[in-house]
Formats: sequence, structure tokens, C-alpha cells
Amino acid sequence: MKCFSVLFLVIVCTSFAHYCDATLSKSDRKTIKTVKQKVGPVSASVRDRNLVVPEPSAKDVIAQHQTYYKKTNENVFPGTVLGYVTPWNNHGYDVAKLFRGKFSLISPVWLQIKRISDHQYEVTGQHDHDSGWVEEVRKPGASRAAKVVPRVLFDGWSSKDFTALLSDGTEQKDLAYKLKETALNKGYEGFVLEVWSQLAGKVNKQLSMFISYTCKVLHTANLQCILVVPPARGMTKEIFDKKDFDALEKDVDAFSLMTYDFSSLQRPGPNAPIEWMRDCVEQLVPSPGKKEEIPAEEMARFSEKRAKILIGLNLYGYSYTPDGGGPIIGTTFVESLSEALASANRVPKFTYDYESEENFVEMR
Repeated sequence: MKCFSVLFLVIVCTSFAHYCDATLSKSDRKTIKTVKQKVGPVSASVRDRNLVVPEPSAKDVIAQHQTYYKKTNENVFPGTVLGYVTPWNNHGYDVAKLFRGKFSLISPVWLQIKRISDHQYEVTGQHDHDSGWVEEVRKPGASRAAKVVPRVLFDGWSSKDFTALLSDGTEQKDLAYKLKETALNKGYEGFVLEVWSQLAGKVNKQLSMFISYTCKVLHTANLQCILVVPPARGMTKEIFDKKDFDALEKDVDAFSLMTYDFSSLQRPGPNAPIEWMRDCVEQLVPSPGKKEEIPAEEMARFSEKRAKILIGLNLYGYSYTPDGGGPIIGTTFVESLSEALASANRVPKFTYDYESEENFVEMR
């Protein structure tokens, strides 16, 4: 038996439908006879089509997964939206272009920063830069213009490299200015830095000082500086906590909080239970209490801090099987639904877990 834990399934398989275009195998063919599959833009939203429900039907998911609301560039969310384009789902490039008006920031996972020798840094992965795609993402006509801010991974760094960087201000200056130079040469509008988890909370103070300095250097060229941070895990000493957030908040433009992968193959369960997500935010910026009792200036500061936290929403689920399983994206999920619908004696049923606020499906 396979059990799929899928967060925001309807978003995955409808409004981001081309993200999930499925190819049916020979065993699926009779599914086509029972489920008429629709393709392309449609005139009604997922809510108008009654698809945003606790327990959607498998037939609706299969039928609608290649459709999307035609108003692709109409933005209805006022907050900051960051979208990653990852190498394990190349169709994200098309998603970014089609829905570009809904994003504030698009982060292609292209770049790595490497320490070559003392005071020598290199930004690798630039061969993946696609100038045509960047132009498409920025093309006029959308309700808001997305900024391209590639993710930068500190790839292949040793403890010696990190020690040299964090203990020497000149080293930090060399790295920060290398990033600034790369952004200006390639026409990027900033970077998403992914480095915090690599040091596992061992040198938070030194790391905070380095990140603050790097952000300040990027800001001199009006470039964005976003930091990827790990979520709370209920440990005595969290890898990233309120003290770290407060040290960085004035210099970092946004924090990409990785509120997903709560469960694992060793501990099957929901991918991002809602109460855990809330707790991850509360630990960084606690609620101030009753609004009417809080001075206006303090309330404004609270709102400013909260606005910098970008909740991570996983547009994928997990497959748990006797053999292990792993992450599963919309395309593969819909293929599995189609196969089950074609071969099983009963239609796979979605079950809504009201505690985690996620769906799961069991199928043979």
C-alpha cells in the first residue's frame, strides 16, 4: 500500500496545473474513458470550480490537473512571494514565465560560491544562466514585476574555509564584493543565500555578522538580500532562533523559512502541519498580545518583522511505501491516481487530516 501525504494538493494540480502534466501509461488507458481530461487556460478559478475543498475527488484532480485560471498575471496577494526554480523540476521555468505577475522574487537554483584560495572567491554555475528566460520573467504586462534573485549555495566548503571567512574581515569583503560584481554583470536583482544550516548553529554570532555585512554591500547597489533559514524542530537549542532573527532582521530583506519536510521516511506523517508552521513563525516573532493594548509604533514594528518571514509552501508531497518512498511531484502523483483508478476496484479517496490540515491518499 502506498500512502501519499500531499500539502495543498489542489494548488499543485490545478492552478499550477502545467506543473503536473501527466503522461498516461498503457495501464492507464481506460482512465481516459471515465475521466475527460481538460488542458490549458479556463475561464473559472479553482474556487469557482469548487476544487478548493477538504477532500477533492480523484477524478476531479485527474481531469483538472492540466488546467489553470486564465488570469495568470493577476496578483491577488499583497505580500512578498518568492518562487524557486529547481533542477529537479525543470518545468518550473515555464511556471515562472506564465505566472510571473504573481511573484515578487524568482530564485533559479543556479549558483555556488567557492573559496579558491586566500581572498579568492569564484561564483560557479553561471553557465546555467538563461538570459532569454530572465527577459521573459521580467516582460511587461504583469500586475507586478518579479525580480530575479538566484540562490547561492556555499558548495564544497570545509571547516577551514568557514573559519578563514568568519574570522577575517578582508575575506568577508572579498566574498561580498564578488557577489555584488556577479549580480551587476549578469543583471540580477540580488541573491538568496543558503549557508546557515551548513554550520548547524555553532557560530551564529560570527555568521550573523558576515551575513549582515554582505547584505549591506549588496544594498549599496540596490540589490536584494534574502536568507534561507531552517525551521524550529523542538530542540533545546534551535539552529536558528529569535536571537539570530533579531540580529539580522534590520539588514536582511527577507527570510525564506523552510516550513516543510516535517516528517521523513523514517517517521512518516504530514509534510507541513499547520500548527508547527505557526509555531515556527511565533518563535521568531512572537505575537504581541491584544492589539488594542499595544502602542501603534510597537505594532507597526511587529508587522514589519512578520512581513519579512516568507513561509515555505511545498508544492509536492511524500510517497510512503514498504520500500521507502520519497518526495512526489504532481505529475507522478496524478499518474499514480490514474493507474489506481484504472486497475483498482474502488476509486482512491482523499482523507483530510483536520489536525495537520493536509490530505492523504491510500492506494494499492
